[in-house]
Amino acid sequence: MSGPAKGPGRGGPARGWAWPPAEPGNVLALVTGARSQRVVDPLAAELVGEVLGDDGTSYLAEPKYAPALRAWARAEARVLLLVAALERRGLEDDEGNPSSWLAAVERSEAAAERARGRLGLDPLSRSKITAATASATRDGMAALLTHGRALRDAAAERGDVLPEPLRSPLPLDAGQPGPHRGGDVSVVDDALAVLAGLVLESGHRWGEVATPEQWADARAVLDTNGPRRHLLLRSRGRSKTTDEAGASLAAMLTQLAPGAESYAAAGDREQAGLLLRKVRGLVERTPEVRSLVEVGSWRVAVPGRAVSLDVLSADAASSWGLTPSWLVVDELCQWPETANAKSFWESLITSLPKTADSRAVVMSTPGSPAHWSKAVHDSALTDRRWRVSHLRGPAPWTDPADIAAERRTLPDATFQRLYLAEWTEGEDRLVREADLDAALARDGALAPQPGVAYVITLDVGLVNDRTVVAVGHAEGPPNDRRVVVDLLRVWAGTHRKPVDLTADVEETLVPLSAAYNHAPVTSDPYQAAQLISRLTRRGVRATPWQFTAASVGRLGAALHVALRERRLVLPKDAALREELAHVSLREVPGGYRLDHTHGRHDDMAVAVALLVVLLTEQAGGVAGVSVPSGSIRTGFVPPSSLADQLAAITGTPYQDPRDYFPGKTPARIGRIGS
Repeated sequence: MSGPAKGPGRGGPARGWAWPPAEPGNVLALVTGARSQRVVDPLAAELVGEVLGDDGTSYLAEPKYAPALRAWARAEARVLLLVAALERRGLEDDEGNPSSWLAAVERSEAAAERARGRLGLDPLSRSKITAATASATRDGMAALLTHGRALRDAAAERGDVLPEPLRSPLPLDAGQPGPHRGGDVSVVDDALAVLAGLVLESGHRWGEVATPEQWADARAVLDTNGPRRHLLLRSRGRSKTTDEAGASLAAMLTQLAPGAESYAAAGDREQAGLLLRKVRGLVERTPEVRSLVEVGSWRVAVPGRAVSLDVLSADAASSWGLTPSWLVVDELCQWPETANAKSFWESLITSLPKTADSRAVVMSTPGSPAHWSKAVHDSALTDRRWRVSHLRGPAPWTDPADIAAERRTLPDATFQRLYLAEWTEGEDRLVREADLDAALARDGALAPQPGVAYVITLDVGLVNDRTVVAVGHAEGPPNDRRVVVDLLRVWAGTHRKPVDLTADVEETLVPLSAAYNHAPVTSDPYQAAQLISRLTRRGVRATPWQFTAASVGRLGAALHVALRERRLVLPKDAALREELAHVSLREVPGGYRLDHTHGRHDDMAVAVALLVVLLTEQAGGVAGVSVPSGSIRTGFVPPSSLADQLAAITGTPYQDPRDYFPGKTPARIGRIGS
């Protein structure tokens, strides 16, 4: 027999409402969260961050520790969650018995304790790991010193290094500070041995392949009794950054006193990152030092010696106040010519006297004599505290064919500076007058020919700058290619009437692309993104060209070389000649850029330069390009009938290519190898 009704939902009248449905991802059923990945993982991530942020456990940042570190953090997170729930509920249940959660806490705590022991996160396990590491450190250093000394002695027998290296009379333990400068004690022998034993990208040890000049520079840099300021000038590819990284590791492992500050400085974060990658590569490839050196995001540390090296860049925060014992400066002559970069250098070099026996190594490719680093060089030549080493010419291991190819493609000043290690003024004038006259070789525009792969470039300027369309094709084999500019079309806008990209430019490009064998259109998307989209919808292959510092440098250098080598054919146009005659090739950090004086333009130069790059660096000039389905018309429209149609579109008279290329049929014009 049932009892009386107890109200809505308990045998009485319906309550008239229901609980709302649970939302996805709800935590209504969670009691402790210890079994929920959504709760455990964020807490575990915090625990990992705390451990990695502690200098005493920074060794756990190595990738090999990641799985064990995550397992420990999850176990520790479960303990914290269970303990928190136990504190809320109490140690006893409703009947006064020990809570069943006590057993869960004990199991989780046991798992966390085992994980701590594996990682050295408790005092006992940490002491064991430290002892094992110290033993491995001594063994690793002993092996590296033995190997490196053998390589150095072999180099001495070949005459690559002094036959009687200075030797330290004191035994060197990698876990203790090495002898520092003072008296007649020198540890150049041990430091050279460490450097000689480092493994390069090729798989060779440094000492197996180093040239006599590299040995001489390394010996001078690591000699604590010689000059303490070094300026080393070398060409591109002559192991500048690698030797800097290797010398820094050798000094940290054998020479620098515990707690000594050391820094490596570069012109920007990208170059600083390259230096750090060189250090990391040497450490990872050299088995004897893997357990000795820790490489972090922007710091290299030798925990056993309490020595570290911080990597800085000229675009970083202020460096005033540093007290370095060891300073490496990478590519000083390529640093920006800004007040901030120069101030950064001054703060570094003037900080050296703060620390007794501090040393500095500046290694770079020479730059422009107008750069402020030239004054540093000239001063060092007459300063007894400095040693200057200037290795001219390409690296001896470089393939002469590669050097010849670079000579053909680079401006003269750039080649002399990068590969001959000469101080040279940067290119200023884009083209010599004689080379410009040679390029302006024909009248009018060239009508399209069948079988020729054309390219169209677009440089957009609405008001102050002009909008330019250029059409061109390539001729000759890949190793002897020249670029022919078939057509230039220019629109000049004003503030009251800007260039209309739809009515003017788009309505010209669509039939122009079709006429020139469905030529693709390439443009800077900055002001032409919508135009590119509309052209694509209308069946024109339109692609963006991203104008970055690197790509702009390619444009300027490519146009300069094409004009200098007389591999560019241009229409005789007074405005074009005037513009190119007044365009400059300005040298900037990392390359070049086209520039012009106030009141003049470089729009046609940019459009033509983009043609040169597309037709010489990419696969331009090849017949048989793909076009939208159904858009190819059979048969060839003779140039004479097509010229009138295109002249109406562009407003430019056409020249039959057969008048410009005597003896060639239209089918042969523009083909590679013709």
